[in-house]
Amino acid sequence: MAEMEPWRKAESGYWIMEEPHLRQHGEKFWLTVLGVYDWSGVNPVPPEFWLLPYYLPFHPGRMSCYCRMVYLPMSYIYGRRFVGPITPLVMELRKELYTDAYDEIDWNKARTECAKALSMLACWIEDPDSEAFKCHIARVPDYLWIAKDGMKTQIYDGSQVWDDAGFMIEALLATGLVKEL
Repeated sequence: MAEMEPWRKAESGYWIMEEPHLRQHGEKFWLTVLGVYDWSGVNPVPPEFWLLPYYLPFHPGRMSCYCRMVYLPMSYIYGRRFVGPITPLVMELRKELYTDAYDEIDWNKARTECAKALSMLACWIEDPDSEAFKCHIARVPDYLWIAKDGMKTQIYDGSQVWDDAGFMIEALLATGLVKEL
């Protein structure tokens, strides 16, 4: 791809396909759930690992608590291959984010090129009217709130804006806009 102005890279979605930040599994996962990335471009998160005997050293139940809190719902959602509604906005994002037509992208090739919310999403996918989902909804204010200086978020282990900040920093670095700051 020819050299682009930093603002053009950001506007065109260049950083989604051409920069290494999308090698991160979590971002691909969320883009897939939103309907702007395809499941065949996401590395497997097999829910079947939970069925293995617990005595095996690589059983997911032996992971650190943060990893378990992410892997359990992520593996469930991956197993269902859930994708939200394909709305006109999603269709526009598909056109805007990629230089190739969405249906012509080799997602398997893209796979190698480029916790609490997950638990709540997994419960909603299973049954939007379930007691488990309602319990998650009741706890949303514990993790999202409005402060004087805007929206705040807290993830599972208490660090604020960890996920969002990483995604934003990578996008800034990938587009070259960090020089403008």
